[in-house]
Amino acid sequence: MLVAAKAPRREALANITQWLEAQVRKLGVDIQLGTEVGKGVVMAQAPEIVIVATGGEPHLGWFKGQEHAVSSWDILTGARSPAETVLLYDDNGDHQAPSCAEFMAHRGAMVELVTPDKAIGQDIGLTKAALYRRELYKRDVVLTPDQRLTEIYPEDNKLVAVLTNCYTDAEEERVVDQVVTDNGVLPRDKLYFELKSFSSNHGQISLESLIAGEPQIINVNPEGMFQLFRVGDAVAGRNLHGAIYDSLRLCKDF
Repeated sequence: MLVAAKAPRREALANITQWLEAQVRKLGVDIQLGTEVGKGVVMAQAPEIVIVATGGEPHLGWFKGQEHAVSSWDILTGARSPAETVLLYDDNGDHQAPSCAEFMAHRGAMVELVTPDKAIGQDIGLTKAALYRRELYKRDVVLTPDQRLTEIYPEDNKLVAVLTNCYTDAEEERVVDQVVTDNGVLPRDKLYFELKSFSSNHGQISLESLIAGEPQIINVNPEGMFQLFRVGDAVAGRNLHGAIYDSLRLCKDF
C-alpha cells in the first residue's frame, strides 16, 4: 500500500496503513519493527496461532531476457529512476501499471504502456479507468493492447523489446532505454513452509469455515505446536480488499 501511495492521485492509500497502525496501537498490540522472523523466533514465542502475513514480491513475468527488466515497484520506490524512453508491460490488468506509467510520464519519460488484454487496466472500474486514460493521453503515453512481451535483449546501449500479437502471432520490436514490467506478485512464503511441519493443521485452512466465518478446527498433526495460517499476498496475489477480507474472516473469532 505504501508503494502504491507513491503514484499520482493514490496518496490517500497511505491513510489505510496509518489508520490500521493507530487501531492496533490502541488495542495494545506489541509491534516489533526491523525484526527478521525465522523459525527459531517463532518457536521461542511458543504461540498457539501463527498467521503469516508477509505479502508478496514483484513478479517480472515469464519471458526471455527478463533479467533486463525492472519492476514497477523499483520505479515507484525510487530504487530505479525512469529512463528517457520506457516500455511498460502490464500483464496484471489492475491499477499498478497505469499508475506507474503516470508516475514516469510526470517525470518526463516517454512511455508506451503495453498489455495482452483488450484494453489498458482491464480489471479497473470504469470510472477510475477513464481517469487513467485521460491523464495518460494528456501526457502522450502510447497505449498498446493485444500485445504480449516475449523477449528483451540488449543492443548497443539500448534494449529491444519483442512484442507478439495475441491474435496473429505477428512480431514487432521496440527499441527503448528501459523496460518496466508488472505481472503482479509471487508469495513471500518461505517462513510459512518452514513452519508447516510444526503446526497442528499442517498450514491447512478449511475454506468452508472461512466462507461461513466460523473458527478453524483442523488437527491433522496432533504433535503440532500451533495452528498455522497465511493471508493476503502471502497466499497469492490479490488486491487490498481481498487481503483485508482474508484477515477479517479468519481472525474475527479468535
